[in-house]
Amino acid sequence: MEISHMLVTAAVTAFIPWLTALFAAQHAPQAVKAGVTVLLSAAAGILVELQADPGYDWKSAVLFAAEGFAVATLSHLNVWKPLGLTGSNGVIQTKVPKGVG
Repeated sequence: MEISHMLVTAAVTAFIPWLTALFAAQHAPQAVKAGVTVLLSAAAGILVELQADPGYDWKSAVLFAAEGFAVATLSHLNVWKPLGLTGSNGVIQTKVPKGVG
């Protein structure tokens, strides 16, 4: 596991709240939105580990997925929601209230 893979995971998953806001309906339960975030974080962790040079290691994929969920949650709460981009009243969900998913 390289530090560059962790940095790529952090950079990619910082934008997962945007995708969650785009895919989930505006008035969807928080559990649904959290589930979408978990699924996207897991997919990001697996994809980052799949492109790793020495080969696939499921333990690293789980670590990257957990890192991705933490970064996505923190970026939503500390960056995107205060800026008004994500959240139930954010720009993304007011423009696409029913979501695309």
